[in-house]
Amino acid sequence: NTTDTTPVVTAASVNLAQVQVVFDQNLDTDSVPATSAFAIGPVTIGIESVQINGSTLSLTLAEAVVEGASHTLAYTPPSSNALQDDTPNQVAQFSVGLDNQTDTAPVLTASAVDGATLKLTFDQALDATVEPAATRFTITGTLRRTWRSAARS
Repeated sequence: NTTDTTPVVTAASVNLAQVQVVFDQNLDTDSVPATSAFAIGPVTIGIESVQINGSTLSLTLAEAVVEGASHTLAYTPPSSNALQDDTPNQVAQFSVGLDNQTDTAPVLTASAVDGATLKLTFDQALDATVEPAATRFTITGTLRRTWRSAARS
């Protein structure tokens, strides 16, 4: 960047535990603020990491936001490693609403028993990297069984 203008936010969103803030120009990747320069509200959510890639600032939150909830990101420039472009023009203090792009939770749409197998069907694909423990399930009815495993297909 070789501009004389201060970088300004053009878009901001959150999806689960990832915040993306886009600026109108590239930021200096050698000047990354500490997590303490940022705050999420109105419910406080911790910020675990800050990364800069081109004109995008990425924050990793300590926990995922609730789908549909409104959140605000506030930035207060620290005394060192403030957000800036390459010139360096420092980013001013800001507070911006986050476009909540968090998906809705899967909803159980059907269930069926075939012998010793219980099949649960949801309205969307489940995360293939998360395998639920069989102990997380309790099935009640006229016959009680101990489940030995849980699998996704």
